[in-house]
Amino acid sequence: MKRIKGTYKDGRSISDIALAVCAHMTGPDKLSMRKACEREKVPPTTLCLWLDQNQELAEHYARARDELLAWHDNEIEDIADSVDVSSDVQMTQAAVAVAKLRIDARKWVRGKQMPRRYGDRTTHAGDPQAPITLAVVTGVPHASETD
Repeated sequence: MKRIKGTYKDGRSISDIALAVCAHMTGPDKLSMRKACEREKVPPTTLCLWLDQNQELAEHYARARDELLAWHDNEIEDIADSVDVSSDVQMTQAAVAVAKLRIDARKWVRGKQMPRRYGDRTTHAGDPQAPITLAVVTGVPHASETD
């Protein structure tokens, strides 16, 4: 990977810091970009500027983000599967409520982070071979139909 020239104010290489942030995102901690930047003591806005300056680094970050999102998808399944279905109905209901809250919070964050992939919005579109057409029927004959 092409390295970004320069050092951060603490003397560390910019590329090393950016790669460390990606490693925190994909490593055992599975940190968000914001928390990974906090750990590396660099503002998230600074990281974004570095990503804008280096395409390869931006691609590396995108892969790390995709891996983190896939891990979070699996975490949602794990939360759902971890609910203890005991004989005590009240305990089961409480466990289900807690799991639902945790899952809904993660789904909401996903919808904000990647609205096209996880959002609630539905887009209706035709493909190039069969485009969607709209016909407005008013009941009034068109001028060419009256001749």
